[in-house]
Amino acid sequence: MPDLNAPEPNEPDVNGAHRNEPHRNAPDARRQGSNPPVLHRPYLLDAGEGLLLTRPTPADQDAPTLPGLVKTAERREQFLTDTHLAPGDVMAATIVATPLPDYSRIRQGRRRWEGLSPAMMWHPLMWLPERLALPYALIDSDIDDPSIDSPGIDDPGAGGSAGVERERLESPTELAIRVALELTSSGMYDPVTGGWVDVLDLFGLDITTPAVQERVRAWLDGAPDEDLDRIDLSGYIDNPDEPDWAVHVVAELFDDLIAATWHLVALDLAGALTTLDGATTEAILARLSTVTTIATSTIGDAVMGLDLSLGQRLSQITAALPAFTTGTADPQALLDGPVTDTATALRVVARAYRPALELLDSMREEEPGAA
Repeated sequence: MPDLNAPEPNEPDVNGAHRNEPHRNAPDARRQGSNPPVLHRPYLLDAGEGLLLTRPTPADQDAPTLPGLVKTAERREQFLTDTHLAPGDVMAATIVATPLPDYSRIRQGRRRWEGLSPAMMWHPLMWLPERLALPYALIDSDIDDPSIDSPGIDDPGAGGSAGVERERLESPTELAIRVALELTSSGMYDPVTGGWVDVLDLFGLDITTPAVQERVRAWLDGAPDEDLDRIDLSGYIDNPDEPDWAVHVVAELFDDLIAATWHLVALDLAGALTTLDGATTEAILARLSTVTTIATSTIGDAVMGLDLSLGQRLSQITAALPAFTTGTADPQALLDGPVTDTATALRVVARAYRPALELLDSMREEEPGAA
């Protein structure tokens, strides 16, 4: 008997879940015969939002602008709450719009992380194939020859014969970008709707039922389960013709993505200094300290001018603070001095790196399915 409460294809249910067309990367075995639409569930991200770069949510009549840094922090907290993961089990990769679990933190002998909530096992991030979940070994060539790719795939011919070649592991940021690219390209994440494929539904299991959640809980604790054992997303995510394509794209886009991130973070932090009129000296100093700390740790390497980085400029401003806080501190003097100087430095960075964001946006417009 059909479920009269189930949404029709492309019609969302009360929780926003909806069924899209059959998965475009479905293995050949699943393409034979009937191939039902795939269930997508919205989670954390907004409709129309890609996985790369966290943009501020524009203000509307119901809410003010929500800075990207705030969204990143709120999403991380929500992810930790929903998954029951420890903070150390989640990667600190601010360049992507969703928190990512760290597969290197799974203890030997366990299927997943200690304490993971069975209710979140529908999410593709909990089923990444090993090739996608863990860092690649890359070859860096210490040479200025532009004909040599760096970083490149770890193969005998990578980097050519000239220069010094060094093997290294993919950085957490490079890995996060690669995960975002492959999950978007494969359709595991749909940037149009902000929905993620329900992996368990893909394999005939309904995570909303207590019985399935109990099976998943037992499987996570080591119990055998043929249905869960056979789940493998490799056939849905991998590109058999070019399995390492995303590594090459990361190498091509990495500098622009970092620059675009610096632009967005600088704008967010500058905005945080515009709401201090009428604040007390203590409140101004606390906000200035927070902004300076975040800016130094996240975008301190951004170049403002010849031989001057943002981190160096902020150090100069901080060093001058005692002149404004000795004796009876004047809140307006703080606003006119260090706060204005810090905001100006951040806006210089934002302007300098805006072209990188515009370039990425133009590429995204040309490829509607881009991350």
